[in-house]
Amino acid sequence: MLAPILAVLFTLPASAALVAQDAQTFVEKAESRLDELGTLSDHAAWSYATNITFDSEKLSAELGRQYAAEAAKLARESVQFDKVELPADLRRKLLLLKLQVSAPMPVDLKEQKELAELGVWLDATYSKGKYCPKPDACLTGDQLEELMGTEKD
Repeated sequence: MLAPILAVLFTLPASAALVAQDAQTFVEKAESRLDELGTLSDHAAWSYATNITFDSEKLSAELGRQYAAEAAKLARESVQFDKVELPADLRRKLLLLKLQVSAPMPVDLKEQKELAELGVWLDATYSKGKYCPKPDACLTGDQLEELMGTEKD
């Protein structure tokens, strides 16, 4: 459903006929860039998950935003190869590039930051959560997991 809309927005002039080699080059550059950003984002997310601080939250949000924005940009750009005859493996890579964008990142930088920070805040809120069946008896998430592994009731 997204591809037809993006195809209209990102059609190339007839004089710029693309070939399979152009798609191959595009995919190689996209994979390299996303691998680089993904590694940085994953490291920041792990740091944040194991050390929840203001600084690790901001770093995780920013690197997550950069990855999501780049993935969305590359997905939009990939539609230029929709009508180019391509080998099956290359067509699959372009499809996967489009499908990895579950919720497209806004184009506006301010909105990107807001969305990324909200996602990290939600993760932090969840990880800091407690269950308090009685006001003086609260359990952390780890304690609840342990209890669920042993209790049958």
